[in-house]
Amino acid sequence: MSRKKFKDMTPLAQKRTLNRRDFTMKEAAEKMEIDIKTLWRYENGISDVPAKIIEKMSFFYGISREVILQAVLETSKIYEKEKTQKRGR
Repeated sequence: MSRKKFKDMTPLAQKRTLNRRDFTMKEAAEKMEIDIKTLWRYENGISDVPAKIIEKMSFFYGISREVILQAVLETSKIYEKEKTQKRGR
């Protein structure tokens, strides 16, 4: 899987790459004991992120739950905006 440029990543994906270990998506999914497709859906705002996963993200990424939650909310807004724009075409 090729890495996106940082500026093109969703806020939640950026949080994964900014941590002290720079986890790949596969490594992060394995550490959180979730499927990589599930993590992809979380990082792209397609699926809601359960509180227990936010807790795991906070631990593994080394950043606060509040920062993770803010990134989740920003990512969801981006997804909804893109979804709305696609419907308007």
